[in-house]
Amino acid sequence: MIAVGASACGPPTPSPASGELFERTEHGHFTEYRGVSRGLAWGDYDGDGDPDLFVSHPVYDGPDQRNALYRNESGKLVLVESEVGTAPPAGWEGATWVDVDGDRDLDLHLVGRDGAGSRFYANQDGVLEQVETDPFGDLVQSASMTCWADADGDGWLDAFVVGYGEDQNRLFRNRGGWIMETVPLAEVARGSGRSRACTWLHPGGRTLPVLAVANAREPNLLLSTAGDMQFSVDTMSAMWRDRAYGYGLSAADVNGDGEQDLFVANFDGGNSRLLGTGDGGFEAAPLGDALQSPASKGHVWADFNNDGWIDLYLGSGTPAPGMVNRLWLGTPAGGFALDTVGAFAQDADTSAAVAGADLDGDGDVDLAVANWGSSESADRLYLNQARGGRWLLVDLVGRAPNTGGVGARVSARFERRGESVWIHRWQTLSTGYAGQNEHRLHFGLGEATRVDSLAVRWPSGAVTRMGGLPADQVVRVQEGRP
Repeated sequence: MIAVGASACGPPTPSPASGELFERTEHGHFTEYRGVSRGLAWGDYDGDGDPDLFVSHPVYDGPDQRNALYRNESGKLVLVESEVGTAPPAGWEGATWVDVDGDRDLDLHLVGRDGAGSRFYANQDGVLEQVETDPFGDLVQSASMTCWADADGDGWLDAFVVGYGEDQNRLFRNRGGWIMETVPLAEVARGSGRSRACTWLHPGGRTLPVLAVANAREPNLLLSTAGDMQFSVDTMSAMWRDRAYGYGLSAADVNGDGEQDLFVANFDGGNSRLLGTGDGGFEAAPLGDALQSPASKGHVWADFNNDGWIDLYLGSGTPAPGMVNRLWLGTPAGGFALDTVGAFAQDADTSAAVAGADLDGDGDVDLAVANWGSSESADRLYLNQARGGRWLLVDLVGRAPNTGGVGARVSARFERRGESVWIHRWQTLSTGYAGQNEHRLHFGLGEATRVDSLAVRWPSGAVTRMGGLPADQVVRVQEGRP
């Protein structure tokens, strides 16, 4: 393990005694499949309490490739015969599990490039059926991913679609489940096919979300609204000044100050970190050699070793010699250390989406990696082998129609190395590029045996507080109940 950067001078977080934090596993059809994979989405579509997985397989050159749905059966991914696997061969990319119609089960939305367009699958008691009339109409022809949030405060989840190629970005207002209306965007926000990734966030504790967009060779965007769905672009922001080849985007509290920060994974020119200033703004924070990976794309922020500090798994997204994905472990000194031990450090993959979930129910975050470098590419499943650290998973149940509490902030206070600290997570439906983590929010607690205080600030503004929660459990928190 190699510590990088002036702020990473403290002792690196140890890996398990075996030396490997993650173990690459052979996992049936998911890892046996050979071909191109792009999008990954974890979500409990069958309502049994554990995360299932959808994988998009686009068609470029080579044999027909079909999208795949896997049900989690006691920690094993089992391929499901489903209508989602019968979508015609096309350039499918990003997918999202989202309760579009507010009926408390997860529907599936899929977008693709090169004319693939958009497809919705409604969840009918665990069976996914295609919605015959696309709520987006024929407006989406080529796209890489979709980001969902309640942008106007009415409870329904609205959608921002990242256009690709000749297609522009589009914003849709949810008028009640399967009824969507297009919302005009300023010319600078339309993207003209140069946008690649998006994320919604709540800087400075804002009730209504702000939209961030990563662009290729154009200024990145930060858009805000007063609730009328009329978005303005902040041309004075650090995002606007950040111009490279943005291909992945996420928001997390990277430095532990309670504010959401932005991380832009760049295809070239080095990655970017923009720290939240607490007043809704951001400032650039140079990374040096830390949190870098060649041709970065998909990524996941999580406390992978359950020590109480956030970590980053970062995918490398283009075919080239020496391309490997990287794991950066957060250190007590406030920096990050590169973990060089284990299979993921030797797997020379070309990756698109990466996404995390507790697949096997042992309280740590496992990783799925979608690879696309050739027609013989194999996807990866890495099972987390973290030992010793305690944990808490928080399952949010929001008021309908925002039944998943999308946009909620969850804060946990516990003892970390003799100090009482607050750690924060936000409920969001996208990560990196074309990826989605599971809905349950994960907290690594280190040696703490309990969470002294848990606070959930819901998008409605309501706050739920709990205390004295024993570690190593899944806690369900319902909006409107103490």
